[in-house]
Amino acid sequence: CKQVGHVKANCPNKEKTKGGNDSNKTNNDQKKEKQWYNKNEENKTTMEHNGKTHYWCTTCNWGRGKWVLHKPSECYDKNDNNTSMPTTNTSDNGGSSSAGLIVMDLIEGGFIDLS
Repeated sequence: CKQVGHVKANCPNKEKTKGGNDSNKTNNDQKKEKQWYNKNEENKTTMEHNGKTHYWCTTCNWGRGKWVLHKPSECYDKNDNNTSMPTTNTSDNGGSSSAGLIVMDLIEGGFIDLS
């Protein structure tokens, strides 16, 4: 409202904005709203959400399934067989081979930058 003495968060003349965060909602409520993509209670293969087509990919989310924008046949995890956490193999290199594979996956995925 741009009146002198009003703080934006506590302004009595504050208007609700479309599509913005509702300040009355708690963080837990917002987290629950975002968890829609982990649930497929009706066993659908496709759904519309916010004007976009989402596909149920059984490979994503460590094999538990998740609503995603890519088609399940095009899932990048399916080619790598990353449906579960790697098991520790202590028979070679003292178990460091699994750790090395995890680090390489993080580097290739862009999560670690060694430069």
